[in-house]
Amino acid sequence: MLKYLVAACAVIGLLSSTRAQQFELEYLATLPEPVANNAMAVAELNGNTYLYSFSGIDTSKLFSGIHLNSYCYDVTNGQWLTVPPVPQSMGLVAAGATYHQGIVYFVGGYSVFANGSETSSEKVQRLDVATNTWLSDAADIPVPIDDHVQALWRDSLLFIVTGWSNTGNVPDVQIYDPANDQWLTGTSVPANNAFRSFGPSGTIIGDTIYYLGGASMGAAFPAQNQLRKGYIDPASPSSITWSFEIPNPNATCYRCGTFAAYTGGGTPTAVWVGGSDVTYNYNGIAYNGSGGVSPRDSLWIYDPATGKITASTFNNPNNITLPMDLRHMTSAGQSNGENEFYIMGGMVANQTVSDSVLRLTARPVRVAEVPFTLHAFKVYPNPATDEFRIVRKRSASSLLSIRLINLKGQVVRTFKAQENYSSAGLPEGLYFIEIETATDRFYQKLLHQ
Repeated sequence: MLKYLVAACAVIGLLSSTRAQQFELEYLATLPEPVANNAMAVAELNGNTYLYSFSGIDTSKLFSGIHLNSYCYDVTNGQWLTVPPVPQSMGLVAAGATYHQGIVYFVGGYSVFANGSETSSEKVQRLDVATNTWLSDAADIPVPIDDHVQALWRDSLLFIVTGWSNTGNVPDVQIYDPANDQWLTGTSVPANNAFRSFGPSGTIIGDTIYYLGGASMGAAFPAQNQLRKGYIDPASPSSITWSFEIPNPNATCYRCGTFAAYTGGGTPTAVWVGGSDVTYNYNGIAYNGSGGVSPRDSLWIYDPATGKITASTFNNPNNITLPMDLRHMTSAGQSNGENEFYIMGGMVANQTVSDSVLRLTARPVRVAEVPFTLHAFKVYPNPATDEFRIVRKRSASSLLSIRLINLKGQVVRTFKAQENYSSAGLPEGLYFIEIETATDRFYQKLLHQ
């Protein structure tokens, strides 16, 4: 037992300065129509949060079902608003969208013709959020692109990294300067299959680009598990130093959602959500001939401080499936150290195109900041082997939720109020029981043997 108590002391000391993250998934709204492979963006204006979906494919999953429809959900007031369609002549999938200083920039994507041929787009459309109108097009992308990584650096420059351009994956790093409506050329990723990719997902943390997975060139476009890093020189942002590694060989990620989670203190983490571990065409059918692809329903966290990617659990009381066929994720501002991230549509089981709007909330787990004594509850047996019980004192408030948290701050079990709680199957070690009532939140150490 002593080794676990020593470990707990070390973790408690760490958590006083850095905070682990706890993720909760919930259903938020229903899209006007199901859509997948759509571009998503979030805008915050006059105290309201707006979620945008642009283009994508409908339930037919045919080339003719690829469209230009736009939707906006007002999260603050819980209502859908009318948005003009993307002003192009052909429908698009695999585009990107980013909000910056009142404007949503809709970038790239590809169209599919009746004969099966495809063409990548060089267009950048600009939606004025305040007036709900499309402005004149921004400067064309030098290299037409789709299924790319798209991320904003220091709220000033938009980085477009690798992706597919008409005939194959390209190494280009294209940097858009919104203030001057011009494109800069960044240091390309190395021109090999370790870096070039379509369908990867990435974000920027500080001055480093992180992008994971995607599809490589080659027979059946193999899925990738590489994490690539690009350090942006702040004095010369077009100068980027590239490297790659495989921190977790199981973290294969194709068309995942991604975001950077800032939950206060320590180093922000990069998070990849949903997606699949098999690559597929716009219709959800695998390139390798195995048929329809299923979503992986996973959540991967990369911690720059440790250099590791780990799979994480999340609170999901309604058993919602994390979809695949995503184009990044939309994130809202922070509140009390919490981040809110949104998924609009995507594909779920049997390549079903979804009409769900989901919210994933990242919260700090402040285990070290609360007393470890349950003033109103008793937990026994402790140490536990397969199960434990929680006895409530007569004066204590009723239980709302019970969670079991490991030393990494990850929620490993979620329970409803009941007689016995199972810890069977968990690795031996020290955990924290979190008990939430209507008025308080208590924590108690539990040693599982």
